[in-house]
Amino acid sequence: MNMGPVGVELEVLEREPVEPPDPVWEDVAELSVMVGPEGAFVCGPTDPPPEPRLTPNRPSDGALRLRVHARNRDHERDGVATEAHEEYLIQSWPAPVSPSSVLRSGSRFARERRKPLGPPPE
Repeated sequence: MNMGPVGVELEVLEREPVEPPDPVWEDVAELSVMVGPEGAFVCGPTDPPPEPRLTPNRPSDGALRLRVHARNRDHERDGVATEAHEEYLIQSWPAPVSPSSVLRSGSRFARERRKPLGPPPE
């Protein structure tokens, strides 16, 4: 989808999930992020940052691991949606910085746009 609403769920975890991602999620990737004392947030590119911000249980160095799940990304690929079809689940947990990885790339959208992932943040 080019423009429109999407469904997003955030899960703040104490540790890495032990179960593999549920098969209902077509695309799944993991990456490391650094979160400052102000916390983190999820919003659209033209939306102002929400208040209050997500303030996960973060380690003193601010390193978190994100597992981002996505589904229905092939719906209205280049169109404008008026209701949410794309869905995302973002899980976070404290973890040392490590390279990004793609766990699943099942949608056509992901397969066509997949590029090598860069190095983890410093």
